[in-house]
Amino acid sequence: MISVKMWDKHPAGYEQATACTPFHFCCCVEMCGQVAATSVHPACNNTCGTLLLLRRFVPGLKDANAFCKAANAARDEFKLKPDQAPGAQKM
Repeated sequence: MISVKMWDKHPAGYEQATACTPFHFCCCVEMCGQVAATSVHPACNNTCGTLLLLRRFVPGLKDANAFCKAANAARDEFKLKPDQAPGAQKM
């Protein structure tokens, strides 16, 4: 399955989702690797945001914290120079 996520449009950034996602069995056991999540607003990037369908997930990660750091760093760098396209892929 292919999906496009506009990571620079999410003010919440990415963080590791450790429980209560569609990718966790019985709310706490990861079924297919670690999961990163983002939302439309930082206050919604939690379990309540999941229940309200306001979060977007990236499942199947080997190291969700490393993914979150790289995605958030790339987003922050892009926001500093929004008129310039990135010169190289960093993730």
